[in-house]
Amino acid sequence: MDGTWKDMGGGQGGSLADSSGKVTALQECTPRMERFLLDDDVEGTRMTAQGGRLIGKIADATGFGRLAPSKDPAGLRFGLHQ
Repeated sequence: MDGTWKDMGGGQGGSLADSSGKVTALQECTPRMERFLLDDDVEGTRMTAQGGRLIGKIADATGFGRLAPSKDPAGLRFGLHQ
């Protein structure tokens, strides 16, 4: 994915957004990268109607927006980003 890296500072990781701004990957201080999909419905109303679910609390990330960890019906982890 071509994109722009934005460092969160303080050794906390950062995010990589593609040129469309619709797909973002977030890397925290753990050795994994989480995929986030840009969505104006971070509460997941449309996602849960399709069988997905929120798997954690919606977080307000300063400078990044709101992030909601989620899983699709098959169990694939991703996040919603508003």
